[in-house]
Order: sequence, then structure tokens, then C-alpha cells
Amino acid sequence: MKYLFETIEIVKTKIETDHKIGNQSGRSGHMSYVSYILHDLKIHTAKNENKQITYWYTIYVETEFTYEPDNPPYKYNYCKMFTLTENKDIIENPYSNIENTVSQKWIETKKQITEMIKNALDKVEWGYGNNRTPIKFPPRFIELTQTTSDQYLCLIESGLNENKLPIIIESNTIEGLYSNVLDALKKKYSI
Repeated sequence: MKYLFETIEIVKTKIETDHKIGNQSGRSGHMSYVSYILHDLKIHTAKNENKQITYWYTIYVETEFTYEPDNPPYKYNYCKMFTLTENKDIIENPYSNIENTVSQKWIETKKQITEMIKNALDKVEWGYGNNRTPIKFPPRFIELTQTTSDQYLCLIESGLNENKLPIIIESNTIEGLYSNVLDALKKKYSI
């Protein structure tokens, strides 16, 4: 699993390099803050050990004029792909057909898991205080595909302690991931 965390860090660094993350000032002198959420990651390992990385994320731009709900942050959704070599070099794939890389069953399962976690968090929030929960929302999903087998993962980060490693729940089938996540949450958080 070490390569998984390394890959996530490489993707985060790539996003932070591609977009100017943090505080910014425009030509007019107005301030803004740019942040992002990494939603999904697909890692396909080819026979030559290179990894094709597809990732989905959202960039949020908050300005000094941002206020909810009337003037929410600007939101930009991205789906990008690159190849990661054994030496950790990035080869850009700007013209790859990204839309065909995700199955409808995987999309539906991620929605079901996210909704299940959301409902569980609504029930346990009162035990942790206002807007505090034991885990961060939304969860992250990773699809690992290889020539011989596939693996589906759900990463749930701790909401109470930043230093804890995320809980990694995995399954060899898309269908099995939902029940594995449910079992893990029941066991860990009694939900």
C-alpha cells in the first residue's frame, strides 16, 4: 500500500502545481483563496509496470465577495490523466479518452457508499459536537486495475486527528465494497 500513498501525494502535488492553490491577489487587488478536493483516483498498472493514473477533482475559488448561499464559491470540476513510470516520471496524456474509463456500476456504488456515510454522519454528529464527526466527508475512492485482477478501495480519513492514517476498505468486486464499508463503519464507530 506504500505505492498507493505515494501515488496520492504525486497526484496532489500535480494538482497544486497545475493550479495556484492558496491565497491569491488579482490585478484589481481583490483577494481570493483557491482550494481543491480530490474525489476519485483510478490506477491502472500495465504489463510494463507503468501506471496510468486518472483522477477527478474539484477546484474551489472563494473571493472576498463569497457568501453562502447567495454567492457561493466558484467551482470547477476536472478529470485528468497521466502515466507514471517506474522512476516516478510523469508523462502527460492530454488527448486520452477519459470518459470511457469508469463503469456505470462503479459510479453508482460510489454514490451509494457516499450517501450511506452521509446518513451515518448525520446520526453521530451530536456525539462529537457541532459540525464535528469522527471521519472526514466525502470519502475518497480508488480503483486499481491490473491485467490479472481489479481492486476497489474506499479511503476514509479521520476527522478528529490529522495524524492518523486513513482507514482503507477494499474489495475485489465493486458490489463487495459497499458491504465492506458498512461492516467497517459498524465495527469502528458502532453505526
